[in-house]
Amino acid sequence: MITFSHPAASASAFASASRGYQPIGDYSLIGDCRTAALVASDASIDWLCLPHFDSEAVLSRLIGTRSGGYFALTEPDGDTAPAPLGQRYVPQSAIVETDIALSTGSLRVTDFMPTAHLRGQANALPAPCIVRRIEALTDSCRFAVRLNVAPDYARARPVAVASLTGLMITGGQGVVVLAGDPGAWCARVEQDGPSGPWVSVRSLRAGETMTLVLGWAGDAAEAEALRVSLIGDWQPELLATQAYWERWAA
Repeated sequence: MITFSHPAASASAFASASRGYQPIGDYSLIGDCRTAALVASDASIDWLCLPHFDSEAVLSRLIGTRSGGYFALTEPDGDTAPAPLGQRYVPQSAIVETDIALSTGSLRVTDFMPTAHLRGQANALPAPCIVRRIEALTDSCRFAVRLNVAPDYARARPVAVASLTGLMITGGQGVVVLAGDPGAWCARVEQDGPSGPWVSVRSLRAGETMTLVLGWAGDAAEAEALRVSLIGDWQPELLATQAYWERWAA
C-alpha cells in the first residue's frame, strides 16, 4: 500500500522550468541522514546540499527561481514543466514516487538516497547520491531531462564535461556527477557555453525504465571513478533502502 504525502498541485501552477516559487507543501523530502533533497510535485528536485546538510547548495531553485539549480523533467521541445498527477512516500520510508503527465504521455519518477552506509556495507558510497528511476506509464512518452547545477547557492559558475555515460560539473566545492547507462545521457548545453543547463531528450515505452544517479566527489579524479561506479543496476539498493527505512520506522 502506498499513501499520498499531499494532493497533486494544480497543473497551472507549473508553467516552465523557470517557474515561480512553489509552496513548501508541494515538496517531499528524501535523505540519507547525511543530507537531504526536496522533490516538487512535478518531479523537479529544487533543493540539495552536497555532501552534507550544512554544505553549499548545488540545487537551490527553492529560494532562487531565476538562478537556482534544479534537476527536472520537462516537455521534450522546451522547458515547459509537466502536470503533477500525484506524489507519495513508499510507506514507512524516505522513498518518494511522483507521477507526472506530459503532452506525449505520463511518467512515474522514483527518487531515493541509498542507505548502504547506514547498513554497515563496506561498499557504501563515501558521499550521498540521489538515484532517480524514470518509468513510462503509457504506451510511449518522450521527455527531456534537465539538470541545472548552480554551485554555492548560484554564486559559482559551473563548467561541465559530458560523455555518453554522464556529466562531471565543477564549480564551488567539489564536483557534481551525473551518471546513467551508456547512451542514456547524451547531453547538450542549451545556453551560456559549458555552464548549462544540460538537457537529454529520451523516449520510453510503457513499462520501460531508465535510471540516473546524481552524486558528489571531492575532486576530478574522484569524480571520474565515481561516475564509473554509479553505472549499474540500482534495483537491489532500492529494495535494501526500503527495507532499512521500514525497520527504522518499526
